[in-house]
Amino acid sequence: MLQLEAAQIERVEALERRRLAAAMAPMLAHVWPAVAERLGERWPAFVEAATARAGELGLHEPAQQARFVGLCGLRGMGFDWAQDILSDPKRSATLKLFQLTVRARAQLPPGGVLSPAQFDTAFAVSDAAVAGVSRARGVFTDAPKPTPVQACDLAQLALAVGTATPLVLTDPPQEPIELALLAPTPFKLASEMLGTCPQHPALVHEGPAGRMARQGKEALRLAITLPAPVEREPGLTGIGHSPAPELHRFTLNCCGIREAGAAFGAMSLSARAYPRTPWRLALQHGPWQGTQWPEPQPHTPARVALELQASGKALPTAPWQAEWLGLQTQWRAGLEKLFNAWAKALEAPTMEDQSGLLAGEAELAWGWRESDGQVLMHTAGRLDWTALQLDLRLSGQLRVGDALAELRLQAQGSTRWQQDVKPDTPLEEVVCSWQHPLSLQLLPRVGSAPALLGLRPGPASALSGKAGLRPRPDGRGWPWVCKVEVEPLVLPLSIHDPLLGERREPKPLLPALTLLDWSAG
Repeated sequence: MLQLEAAQIERVEALERRRLAAAMAPMLAHVWPAVAERLGERWPAFVEAATARAGELGLHEPAQQARFVGLCGLRGMGFDWAQDILSDPKRSATLKLFQLTVRARAQLPPGGVLSPAQFDTAFAVSDAAVAGVSRARGVFTDAPKPTPVQACDLAQLALAVGTATPLVLTDPPQEPIELALLAPTPFKLASEMLGTCPQHPALVHEGPAGRMARQGKEALRLAITLPAPVEREPGLTGIGHSPAPELHRFTLNCCGIREAGAAFGAMSLSARAYPRTPWRLALQHGPWQGTQWPEPQPHTPARVALELQASGKALPTAPWQAEWLGLQTQWRAGLEKLFNAWAKALEAPTMEDQSGLLAGEAELAWGWRESDGQVLMHTAGRLDWTALQLDLRLSGQLRVGDALAELRLQAQGSTRWQQDVKPDTPLEEVVCSWQHPLSLQLLPRVGSAPALLGLRPGPASALSGKAGLRPRPDGRGWPWVCKVEVEPLVLPLSIHDPLLGERREPKPLLPALTLLDWSAG
């Protein structure tokens, strides 16, 4: 396949312009006989110069160039009478030619050689005569047929959303119109035109439901209801999640041709529709049952009462219920892990637990809200919880050689979590943390072995944790989270022997343990 380089294309196009000018010269001489007669032998050069100037202005179609030649013949190539048109960068080449023609016609002297009717007839004959020139004489034979130019522009656009005061535009906006709104909501577009052509106005609406197109009178008015987005992904979602917004694009097309002034042109705007659904979650979490090891009692779950609503309508809470009950079973499993680690270091180990996590009540409401032209997620509510009620006691027999002692470990404390969540509260600040020390007591046993076990001062260990809200990686809300960890525990042991004296021996007792890493939502 033969392909031309850019320089070759330019030479071919220049050749086409010269051939077109040569072909138009005798033809236009019949349209404008007085001008051709006045110029005489200079007429072909005049036509070529005028077509070259037309090309500089962006007028490349034969009909456009023929009209420009006629205007140059009538008013000269200086165009001092129309510099405001030619110097305006906002006006397209086609619009400039149209407005030059309109102004030249309006400025015809009354009773002159050329009447307005004769003016119109001359240019109509010019358009018709040139229609086939590009195909008959040009190098490129696939040039499109010229389209008759007529006034077709947007005069005014009125946009109304909901019950707000309509926005009325008589000039194109300086910035793209990008709306953020709550849905469902009425949405209206009303336009007025300065003239029309067979193809315009043309209105296109592209949205989640597909593409809608209107043309002619039906495109002048649009009144629809933008629907509220719905959740398209099943499954549990976190606090502060509502279906994602949906994008609607509206385009109103026209030729952008008017008799005077810069054109309004085609108009586009977008609307991002957010669901106005209000959500509410109320939670009551009762006190926990204690247990003991090595023979724990059967688990009796604490009471969990949940209420979830969307737009005042109750929704199923079984998924939330299951995950909150999972908090209790996961904590029990974490304590089992703690006891097993304790049992590896001691004889006759025991553990008693009367602890509880996130006991109390909470109520949160959330939803998209309009604020200063934006739509933002607002979450508000109240938390009244005992984040941790800690009462953990472990004991066992510690044997080092023949020496024996009873070791007791205790962790106690209470952490209240009372927080008002306001609409401007960042959800990452809905959090509560705690740290409770582990206290040790060593009771030596006097027996046949002369050595006694004792504790020296040493680094303390603690049980720490944190609860709150954390964003999901997929962006679908903020689940409740709770994590509890035990720091490694090394026993600062001293062995007192009446014959050998004191010997210091650090004894690893517990490794670092994660007792709980839970989330719901």
